[in-house]
Amino acid sequence: MTGAATFDWTWWEADVNKLCYSSTMMTDTEIANGWIAEISANNGVVDPDRCIDVAMVLDDVIYSNPERAWAIITMMSQTTMSQWALENYSAGPLTTFVSQHGKQFAERIRSYCRLHSEFRYHLLGVVFQDDVSAILDGG
Repeated sequence: MTGAATFDWTWWEADVNKLCYSSTMMTDTEIANGWIAEISANNGVVDPDRCIDVAMVLDDVIYSNPERAWAIITMMSQTTMSQWALENYSAGPLTTFVSQHGKQFAERIRSYCRLHSEFRYHLLGVVFQDDVSAILDGG
């Protein structure tokens, strides 16, 4: 195909090397509040040039340290944020956490839902509803 567009990934590789945060340098509270601040920076508008440093740190924690991620995820669920941030929380880090660690954390997720009804609401925004149903139904 002559003239077909190709995507240049070099910008991403260059930006990754310039990250100013790492999960070992940040407290759980800094990660939770930093993620909310980043998402809320352009409330309602997806800006491809927005800073996503803390979002990448949170993603790294979710994959590498599920216990710490659970603490951050639950902390975020109790933080006041805009509707835009809430939707991104459910579809973003909460979805990633549930898809990666839902079975391992199923009992804790169910217990947390019993204590915090708003968390059950957040789970409704998770992209993979089969994962959520299996957890909440005890499967």
